[in-house]
Amino acid sequence: MPGLELVLVLLLIVTALIPLAGRFRVPYPVVLVLAGLVLALLPIFPDVPVEPDLVLLLFLPPLLYSAAYSTSVRDLRRLLRPIILLAVVLVLLTTVVSAALLHTLLPGLGWPASFAFGAIISPPDAVAAVAVFRQLGVPRRIVALLEGESLFNDATALVTYRAAVGAMAVSFSLGQTAISFPVVGLGGVLIGLLVGVIVGWLRRLLNDPPVEIALSLLTPFGAYLLAEYLGLSGVLATVTAGLYIGWRDPYISRSAARLSGRAVWNMIDFVMNGLVFILIGLQLSVILRGLAGRSILSLIGIGLVLSIAAIGVRMAWVFLEEYVRWWLGKWRPFRRIRGTGGLDGIRHIGTEPDSALPAPSATPTTLAIMEGSEDAEDLSTSGASDTPGKEPGLDAPPWREMLVVGWAGMRGVVSLATALALPEQTPDRDLLIFVAFTVILVTLVGQGLTLPLLIRVLGVGVDETVVAQQGQFARRRAVEAALSRLEELSGEWPAHLPLIDALRAQYGHRASHLEPEPANRAKRDSGGDESQEGATAEEREDPEQEMLEHHLIRRAVIDAERSTVLDLRERGMVSDEIWREIERELDLEELRMDA
Repeated sequence: MPGLELVLVLLLIVTALIPLAGRFRVPYPVVLVLAGLVLALLPIFPDVPVEPDLVLLLFLPPLLYSAAYSTSVRDLRRLLRPIILLAVVLVLLTTVVSAALLHTLLPGLGWPASFAFGAIISPPDAVAAVAVFRQLGVPRRIVALLEGESLFNDATALVTYRAAVGAMAVSFSLGQTAISFPVVGLGGVLIGLLVGVIVGWLRRLLNDPPVEIALSLLTPFGAYLLAEYLGLSGVLATVTAGLYIGWRDPYISRSAARLSGRAVWNMIDFVMNGLVFILIGLQLSVILRGLAGRSILSLIGIGLVLSIAAIGVRMAWVFLEEYVRWWLGKWRPFRRIRGTGGLDGIRHIGTEPDSALPAPSATPTTLAIMEGSEDAEDLSTSGASDTPGKEPGLDAPPWREMLVVGWAGMRGVVSLATALALPEQTPDRDLLIFVAFTVILVTLVGQGLTLPLLIRVLGVGVDETVVAQQGQFARRRAVEAALSRLEELSGEWPAHLPLIDALRAQYGHRASHLEPEPANRAKRDSGGDESQEGATAEEREDPEQEMLEHHLIRRAVIDAERSTVLDLRERGMVSDEIWREIERELDLEELRMDA
């Protein structure tokens, strides 16, 4: 089957299976991997060998960039310590344990090859877990933690993998590797920041949505290739560029480019993720061909042992690290190591007034306090106890959420790509690829299918009223800003009072559905009646000039709404999700106005 026809067939299968997976509430990555396995076993379906460079260059940069663009920088900053512990320390620990275990099971395998294998299976892929979380409404703080981990663990694993592969050809130097590790990482971050600043500057100069979208599509590849060419981390460069552009996007792009760009990137995410997971399953026939003369069952057994070890190391690390911090935090000299630094910090993301979501007990009074605060940081409960009267750090760790985080360690496309990228001269290369493939299947399918059940049994969920309260709070502030700006515009444009009164009535109607204060409602109603008396005081002789001025008035009102909600995001009073939702509404309103 020619390559183009094969891609079209795979896209057709992906398009058919993803809605089917959603209907039966099964993670679509699991369904696609199983579909790939079935296709790989069909004699009529051709082998689909995957080039490692194709995955690392074509798939990885856009997927990382898209994920980073949507990641909340504020949540990332607050969860930085647990993210680093998971994405760096845990990945290195998993590499060491897996390498030692594999060397014990296969004594003839050298240490460099064992460490290369450990690096291959060490980084989890959060795509499957996040797909489950979004279906079941898991608290956003858990999603933020796993998404943050997935942005950086690939960089740790790839640097370790390259060091191990290099040790197969030359002598290994621990000191040199220890020095190059931070240099490669920091250099990648700086390259990504440089690319992000340049791209942001260029996009501010443009007012052509197709060109802006094309530039956004080239950004992840530019950051990745430039960093790799300089011997730095392409993964961290891509992630940094995505984080910068995502946070600065309200100041960079216009509404038309944002709306069109989101549609394009949603399609890219759909196609890329779909093809990646079905290609994982399709590698079975290719991998089996290289195992002639070997016992498949014994290799599956080795894969199962290593899968259990990888799952166990992650689970043990999540609980041990947090409970040790909690235990030490009981003594006053160690009290400062508690707070929101460990995994216990995930309880505070979304439960403090200056974070992404109001507290679960948020009431109109709480929101009123938020509205009256000059700086949301003053309301931070950083490290505070959830129970009144308790000192900070004395609450028991959230073991249910920690169990979910520990179980959400599915392996994915990066593990497959690095396994296939092993040099041809690697000892027992085909064996290592098959065992890595087994670990991917066991974790992705096994944990992916059981994760929804675990979440339901533990009762880990999000209070939808909290999200609704925060959305209502942000919209009410936006409407108040619009009404305030309209009062100013009535003095600036006295010849256009009919339009201003119509807009005032429109926003007043919105405010009535957002439960404004009775006094404010009465004031707006009376103000609207008074202004209506002079609605036709003057008519413009130039219709085009009148239309232009109407356009300026409407845009000023929308800009007032946008700047108010953006200020709430900057102060940490609404989440990035709420901001993007309202921003999209304002973008659509602006496009309707232009039309």
